[in-house]
Amino acid sequence: MAAVTYLGTDAIAGLALSVAAFSAFRAPPGCPFSIESLQQHSTEVAALAQSIAQGRHLSKAVVDDTFVAGLLHDVGKLVLVSHHPDKYSRFLEVLGEGKVSESEAERQAFGATHAEVSGYLLWLWGLADVVVEAVTFHHDPSSCPHSVFGALTAVHLADALLDATTPGTPSSEAPLDTDYLARIGVLDQLPAWWDLKAKKAGQEPWR
Repeated sequence: MAAVTYLGTDAIAGLALSVAAFSAFRAPPGCPFSIESLQQHSTEVAALAQSIAQGRHLSKAVVDDTFVAGLLHDVGKLVLVSHHPDKYSRFLEVLGEGKVSESEAERQAFGATHAEVSGYLLWLWGLADVVVEAVTFHHDPSSCPHSVFGALTAVHLADALLDATTPGTPSSEAPLDTDYLARIGVLDQLPAWWDLKAKKAGQEPWR
């Protein structure tokens, strides 16, 4: 009961669904893909996105949706690697060449991105529209018709900040959509979110 009170029933359901999803899929032998690493990343994104949402004083319902979306934002990768292992290995090779973005490489290999596959899967599972939206557009929030700070913004920020290796320098695989952040009026808050990432990792502020 204490966990339900602290996290909320939606967040607990998201945790259960995340555990079930990561337990149900297996990377085929020989495929250079770590489900354990993806699960750790997803957990870290969920925690950071939740803190970002709480810092914006969003409602408890939105914070819970943010946490669930963070946990499940990359579940489409499990679908792609488990159903198309050969294509996934080739996709990783193309991505490693550094000539195209992750999304472009996925479209070339599978005809869709992992974000789109993730969103469709969560829609089939009957998750809330705000969760489906946050997951579907987490790499490209500018394509989302809504322009308010919500679960999508928090998950996009958390994913991009955690993928970046150098403070202030976005990752090539999960770049920050600065145009979107400027449009909703929060671009000037980026330094604070970099510091929040560092704090949660037990590091010194980057500035």
